[in-house]
Amino acid sequence: MDKIKGIEIQEPSIVKFLSDVKGIAMTYMKKPIQVKAIELKERIRINTREGTLYGEVGDFLIEGIEGEVYPCGKKIFWKTYEEINHIPAPIKDEIEHFLRTGIPRCQVCRKDMVKESEYSWKTNCKHNKGLRISRL
Repeated sequence: MDKIKGIEIQEPSIVKFLSDVKGIAMTYMKKPIQVKAIELKERIRINTREGTLYGEVGDFLIEGIEGEVYPCGKKIFWKTYEEINHIPAPIKDEIEHFLRTGIPRCQVCRKDMVKESEYSWKTNCKHNKGLRISRL
């Protein structure tokens, strides 16, 4: 049982409580505010200003509009948010491969490129003969 301003709350609905205490309950819609989020691959513990929160595998870790970080369950996340910068699966796979290994691949046959120097790579297949990529 919670207490707010000396009033005991017995009804689980905060809307009913607010209607009784403050006046008429209204319906509101969330503003379309962009947040950054990442799907969790392992269980984590986060110390927030509300206390310690836990994120489970499959939950999302969200960075809010004021820089606050908090976990959100998968079902609630997908009911509340939608992806706005969708990356097609093949490109996402390439990005994940590069982030995991640091090695770019041929976009046709998916063979790893060969490192020429600290800053450049070349293809090792027939699809992009002579193609070289370099870091700036």
